[in-house]
Amino acid sequence: MQPNVPAQAGRIIVALYFMVMALGVNGLYLLRHPEAYDAIADLAVLAPYQWLLREVIRPLATPFTLLLIAFELAVALLVLSKGVAVRLGLIAGIVFQLAVIPGVAAYGLVNLPVVAAQALLLRTTFDRSVIDLVRDGSHRDGAHQRA
Repeated sequence: MQPNVPAQAGRIIVALYFMVMALGVNGLYLLRHPEAYDAIADLAVLAPYQWLLREVIRPLATPFTLLLIAFELAVALLVLSKGVAVRLGLIAGIVFQLAVIPGVAAYGLVNLPVVAAQALLLRTTFDRSVIDLVRDGSHRDGAHQRA
């Protein structure tokens, strides 16, 4: 299925969501407050998540958070791309968000609507990147102004 305006808007919203999580939540908060991983571990509903957060991630909070930021930004950039890259970004985002839910309990439920949106977007073939769309739109606007 070719992308329509809602599908194009949907992928931009998904990408913005990952950018905000990467730069806002993780970049501005977790990098400055690594002790927050202890509070997140308290929310975990499964013992392996609690262990992972406390024993593995917490001692390596800064490098882990930097990797998390890089991953989320990569997902956003893939979703804004075209072709197979968009599908890869959507699948990576879905798997990641589903994997996070048991680690943050009810707070993770906010991921479900984003997962649903990403799953719907998987049905669409994005043969042009968002940059291509913007570039094409600006060329058309310039042509209209000259005519």
